[in-house]
Amino acid sequence: MSSPYATDYTPEQLERTRQTLLQVLVALGDFHDDVVLVGGLVPSLLIDQAEAAARDDAHVGSVDVDLGIRLAVVDEDRYDELAERLRDRGFEPDTNEKGNPTKQRWRYARAEGSVVVDFLIDETETDGQDWGRTLHLTEDLAALRALGLRLAFDDGEARGVTGITLDGDAADRPVRVCGPAAFVVLKAIAFRNRGSEKDAYDLVYVVRNWPGGPEAVAARWAALGDHPALAVALAVLQADFLSESGLGPRGASRFRFGTVDDAYVADSVADLRLFVETGMQPMAGER
Repeated sequence: MSSPYATDYTPEQLERTRQTLLQVLVALGDFHDDVVLVGGLVPSLLIDQAEAAARDDAHVGSVDVDLGIRLAVVDEDRYDELAERLRDRGFEPDTNEKGNPTKQRWRYARAEGSVVVDFLIDETETDGQDWGRTLHLTEDLAALRALGLRLAFDDGEARGVTGITLDGDAADRPVRVCGPAAFVVLKAIAFRNRGSEKDAYDLVYVVRNWPGGPEAVAARWAALGDHPALAVALAVLQADFLSESGLGPRGASRFRFGTVDDAYVADSVADLRLFVETGMQPMAGER
């Protein structure tokens, strides 16, 4: 679960999360084309953090790893293999408060206080059937259904992760990372669903820091087509992010600074308005 303020996130925690991601990537191997990194770790891989640190604006990272799974055809043997590889690398399904396995959330079992790995799929890939919140891919592996997840594949960015795994091994692995436009979609919907100020901060951070700025993110949004998640995300942006009194910019500021910084809020709103007005002029005119 996300902590309420940026000061709760430490470089050590970010390194532990990156080690967890690298451990998973080693296990995934040739599943590379079928998974995409989403969630709060994305901005630290999308945006050049050396340049951001020089501006005193490095992203805080995340306390968990979220991976989207491409679900074109459910191949039970294929997903059984994925689960087996995770176990071979020291992971096992996490447990909930009642002690029951949560097959959509895995945890490294060889150390205490480990980072969890959540698996997600796009809810529109289940042909409108009522699968519930969780889709069970096999007896051992499940994924949370998330509107718009497929867009992370359409708007993906290739990145590499280099470092030390949780087992202490040096490794270098490629990863597909959710691109900036799809990230805005997913974070807007997440903010609507749970009101997390960390989600608002992540969204604002990517719009403001992506090379080329809000207009470049808007151009990528316009190329995403007509997935139903786009209209939902736009409605959230219009309701919560385009006013200096809005929940989004004020929440992002509280997360980052512990208080509402008027200059940060005003700059964030200006960038978000530019993003909406540039990429979605017909829709923006309906406000």
